[in-house]
Amino acid sequence: MGCCQSSHSLEKEYILNLEKTFDIPKGHIKAYWDDYCVLANEKDHDEVAESMKTDMEKELIVSEVDAEKIPAQKLLYIPVDEFARVMAGGSEERNVFIERLISTIDVDGNGEVDFEEYVCAMELLKPIQGKKEDMNEEETKVFKAKLEKKMKFAFSIFDVDKSGDIDESELKEIFTMSLESAGMVAGTKKIAKLVKEVFRIADTDKNGTIDWDEFSAMSQSNPRYLDMFDGLMKK
Repeated sequence: MGCCQSSHSLEKEYILNLEKTFDIPKGHIKAYWDDYCVLANEKDHDEVAESMKTDMEKELIVSEVDAEKIPAQKLLYIPVDEFARVMAGGSEERNVFIERLISTIDVDGNGEVDFEEYVCAMELLKPIQGKKEDMNEEETKVFKAKLEKKMKFAFSIFDVDKSGDIDESELKEIFTMSLESAGMVAGTKKIAKLVKEVFRIADTDKNGTIDWDEFSAMSQSNPRYLDMFDGLMKK
């Protein structure tokens, strides 16, 4: 698995667009691309060209696609099974935590992690840097936007049944599975205590579940809980 990194280069304009879209410092896209290439498979050029042509026809664009000039990011993909294996630290087992992670990242549900999905995942899985009190207005705006994405991502992972809220069993299950995926073991009592603490703070209406508003409020007023989520994601 993997491809020759030197034979696939991203176009400068595409890199700049990704840096702007994800607010990523210069040079980071190239690093992500190098890592992506190590894991990726290569698609058949002619099949990709035909798919691109079909997509353009749907947009009423009539044009031929040169199979030799297809953008590099369209030629490579990581199978979700391979991405799951990497995220599970090399294990072939896909527990609930890994399944939730994959379903959240593979947004189009095609069984492949494309480069933009990969970049999005890597950005969401890393800690948000900086302190709000040290930021200017523009930096604060960017920080809040990243925090919002991070919170929504974390919430979607914990909301196993996609009901729109998180109950204690879901939180316990994800905590347990995520720690196992990271090669860590925590006793039942320790996990139960952690779950109780989260609910004590977050479940403000005391109805036994945490909805999005409660989760968002907790994460913003108690950033250590998102830091905890970052810790759970580290392999």
